[in-house]
Amino acid sequence: MKQTKLILTSIAFILTVLVFVQACKKGNAVDLSGTYTINSGENLHIPENKNDATISVSNFADSRCPINADCVWAGVATGNFTFKDNANEQTIELCLGACDVVKKPKTQNITLNGVIYTIELTEVTPYPGTTKEKSKATIVLKKK
Repeated sequence: MKQTKLILTSIAFILTVLVFVQACKKGNAVDLSGTYTINSGENLHIPENKNDATISVSNFADSRCPINADCVWAGVATGNFTFKDNANEQTIELCLGACDVVKKPKTQNITLNGVIYTIELTEVTPYPGTTKEKSKATIVLKKK
């Protein structure tokens, strides 16, 4: 009888520990994969209206060949992107155009809320020789 009581108490204790361990596990992080357009000097919260992560872009440099111009090379557009989550802040530089020539990365990996993403710069506007509007960049985040 004592042995049965000891076994039942041990099983109850183990089940209690398992329930607490399961309850303490973090929930699945929100997948932030997608295409985002960020205006220079502004913060973009993703997902929208939540504070899971913030992206900002600064220090645009654009040496792409202007519209209707004859150029020796296509040029590049670069920007510094800052990614913030609840624990980290990471700044990376991304490039668009003839990036291999200037040895700048077209894609990079970052970690947001414990999830690794590949970031690619896909567009920088306005294109040289067009309007004088505020610069903005479009990036694609892909979960690895």
